[in-house]
Amino acid sequence: MLDVRKDPEWNGPCSGRVSLFTHQGTINDVGWWDVNDFARLRLHFLDAGNGHTVTVHIEATNEASFEKFIEIATPIVEGFEFEAGS
Repeated sequence: MLDVRKDPEWNGPCSGRVSLFTHQGTINDVGWWDVNDFARLRLHFLDAGNGHTVTVHIEATNEASFEKFIEIATPIVEGFEFEAGS
């Protein structure tokens, strides 16, 4: 699990947001999220078996709603189970 937010001191290129590269993109999926000044997100990396990982992305637009949303969403994510396919 990884919590992500933009450093409030960041003033480089695109100072209103930072791009978080998450995976190799395709023409229809660029493979990144923009994390703006107010967004908070939590990434859960789940072992899907057979060398595969699933990323669950939970995001909120501010600190107060993030904490409340995490309380609700975390038990759901922790309840995920994967079964290897044939």
